[in-house]
Amino acid sequence: MANPSQVNTPTEMLEQWKEFRSQVTDYLKSIPENEFIAAPKAGGWSPSQIAEHLYLTQWSMARALPAILAGKIGLPAEECQKLDYDTYESDILKTGNAEAPDVVIPKDSWDLQTSLDHLQKAMDKTEKAIDGKSKEDLEKRGIPHAIFGGVNLMDWMWIQAYHEIRHLNALKRKRGED
Repeated sequence: MANPSQVNTPTEMLEQWKEFRSQVTDYLKSIPENEFIAAPKAGGWSPSQIAEHLYLTQWSMARALPAILAGKIGLPAEECQKLDYDTYESDILKTGNAEAPDVVIPKDSWDLQTSLDHLQKAMDKTEKAIDGKSKEDLEKRGIPHAIFGGVNLMDWMWIQAYHEIRHLNALKRKRGED
């Protein structure tokens, strides 16, 4: 995946995220319904809970994007990290569990269709929030990230795309499909 320094627009970054999301949803569709809401034998979240977590992560940010871009909340660029993309790419894909903030911890057991609908809803909201925004607009503002510190919004999209692949890989491993 191209990193934020290699794309020209937020839409390009979002399109790559959508490609990763497609891999996630294709895999979720391959899971038998009786396994979809069941926690893996190896422990951890069920596929349903992972879908909800990905939704909550994206939805909470997508809702906040207009206020962040307007400077009402979030961080100015000066308070954001300059990421070493090569180093962070390998860090993001590591398999260890991170502590998820309460706001993105799954609380429901959605069926597959509900999961897919919510994931699409979050992607649509993100797309709407960045519509008409330039790369520079998203680089001017950021948010505190629990693992990476302050990151600008272009970096946030890049991190979130890899976050989805990390969860996909972990789910495959837990289901014995490594």
